[in-house]
Amino acid sequence: MTNDGTARFSSDESLKGIIQYVETELELCRDMMLRMLETKDKSLVAEVSMLIWSANDSVATTLLLANTLRMRDLYVIARLVFETTVNACYLCVEGPDVAAKAFRHALQKTVRDMDRTSRIGDQLLSVGFNGAVELSDELKDALSEFTGRRNQELRHWTDVALRKRIEIVAARFGERVQTALHFPLIAIYRHSSDIIHGTLFGAAFSMNMTNPGSPPMAEDQMREFQLDHVRMVMLMVGWCLDALMMVCGEMFGLSDFGDRSHELSRQAVRSFVGGDERGGDGMGWVVNFQR
Repeated sequence: MTNDGTARFSSDESLKGIIQYVETELELCRDMMLRMLETKDKSLVAEVSMLIWSANDSVATTLLLANTLRMRDLYVIARLVFETTVNACYLCVEGPDVAAKAFRHALQKTVRDMDRTSRIGDQLLSVGFNGAVELSDELKDALSEFTGRRNQELRHWTDVALRKRIEIVAARFGERVQTALHFPLIAIYRHSSDIIHGTLFGAAFSMNMTNPGSPPMAEDQMREFQLDHVRMVMLMVGWCLDALMMVCGEMFGLSDFGDRSHELSRQAVRSFVGGDERGGDGMGWVVNFQR
């Protein structure tokens, strides 16, 4: 321990600590979801709990990847956690009308999944359900809502951009939640996009070839590079769970989960990163945090 009461660890030790932090957050979030299902007011519970389950499932995958230092794929799954978290928080803020639209979007996609075609050049492939399907009025209305004027599928469930969704959530829940969502956006989103789409930049980034003056490294140097990024990404995963519990906890009368989660996050930053609150540079990252 240092004189200010914060701990300093090697990269391996701090990664273990951050993984334990995320494991604890995940268990807490699972408990919150179960408590949500017991609440008397069922408004939003079904839609939001489905998203929480999905986020938790992806968090479990990030733990597997982090333990084996699979940095490249970790960025991709962490983005799933992040976007699912933002959507769950956004539904909590916008309420039943927007949640109902998200449900109708999901409903019509289940119908479209039963008859899909793809054409490249002269080749036409199709995948379909080999049986009769009778469409209810509800399904027909959902299909119509997400069909454009040229009879094309409208693919997005909302026209509100991701950054705007975060802004809307932050306007309701304040800076703590905004910071917990804003940092993952800037730390994960851009690089995960290139990795997902298989770009040369995504490959170069994964090999530490995008930093100025960073030549190909020896095996031990590459491992340290991967450790640094895995630690950072897992911390962002933990903050996503923190945001999820702060927002959903307050919305469903379970604010103690948000309080416990936020304290876990504060302790993780102090113990395993070395910065104060969110915004330190304990992992070699220069962070400019302006209001």
